[in-house]
Amino acid sequence: RRASRGDAFKKDAEGRWYFSDRIKDALRRRGENVSSFEVERAINEFPAVLESAVVAAPSSIGEDEIKAVIVKRDAASIDLMELAKFLVESLPYFMVPRYFEFVSELPKTPTHKVQKRILRDRPIDVEGVWDREAAGLVLRRQISQVPARFVLHEGDALALERVGDDADRRLAHEIGLD
Repeated sequence: RRASRGDAFKKDAEGRWYFSDRIKDALRRRGENVSSFEVERAINEFPAVLESAVVAAPSSIGEDEIKAVIVKRDAASIDLMELAKFLVESLPYFMVPRYFEFVSELPKTPTHKVQKRILRDRPIDVEGVWDREAAGLVLRRQISQVPARFVLHEGDALALERVGDDADRRLAHEIGLD
């Protein structure tokens, strides 16, 4: 794929670049940036899903909620609670869509690109749009179990740092933080 001005990329630890999303399709939810491309990829791994598109939906508390518009594979049946739980296992909590809607096909341009603008304009408070939170699956940030230590920085500032590498893990074990 050739990069264009509207593409966003991520760089891994080895210096390789990976496509992340179209900049205009990126979402912001609960203070976190969300790649619609990554969420769509996770949804499309569910066996009964043929294809999906993820768009921003209005939120009553600011920023965006996430809405997944899904095309089922053939005559497949999808339990939305099962799909949501599947996504909880593969995505951070803030990337799991709140709203889900089934369609027979996604609106596309003559060059087969999904017309997300049309999907963003569709209402969420209508019959046929499933609300994960209204169904009882409310996701919250989990407190990390990663060992940490207090470190004295310049100016006598005490900071809590996560323990990441092997030496830090050994130190955490020695002082009882693990």
